[in-house]
Amino acid sequence: MTTISVTHDQREALTMSDRVAVFSNGKLAQIATPSDLYEQPENRFIAEFIGESSFLPLQPTADGFAYGAQIIKLADGTPAPSTGKMLMMRPERLRLVTDGAPALASDANVFVGQVLTSMFQGESLLFEVKLDGGHSVFVRMANRSENMRLLPQPGQRVTLRLERSDARIVRAED
Repeated sequence: MTTISVTHDQREALTMSDRVAVFSNGKLAQIATPSDLYEQPENRFIAEFIGESSFLPLQPTADGFAYGAQIIKLADGTPAPSTGKMLMMRPERLRLVTDGAPALASDANVFVGQVLTSMFQGESLLFEVKLDGGHSVFVRMANRSENMRLLPQPGQRVTLRLERSDARIVRAED
């Protein structure tokens, strides 16, 4: 049976639907399964509307796309929009690299910055990190006892890792 429900509650739409249509300014922006909408938003509006995201502006290079001088590593076959490219990063996909972690793999994207804020949110911890390139990103860690040992403090320098499979490029504008 086909049913249409109109809601502004994103969690409700993602949990109750087989397909979700997102409208922006009265126009259909994207229609997809809940997981495709979250994992592969077509533009920044949808990525911000469905979930939390941080964005970095990208410049085209001969090797792909770069944030500053850093070439961004993407999963093989990742499609890129034709205009206004931004790297979308979900806070739960960024990882803090610790001293005890294995050496930084060449197949991941690595960013360095300084912790601006640390927020306890019950089931998780949310950090705002200002990257050396000048942009701020958010990192979410599950509230587990092993993570509490790694808890960075505001002012501390940190290294972040984003797997190439988690790096998504979206259009800046609709």
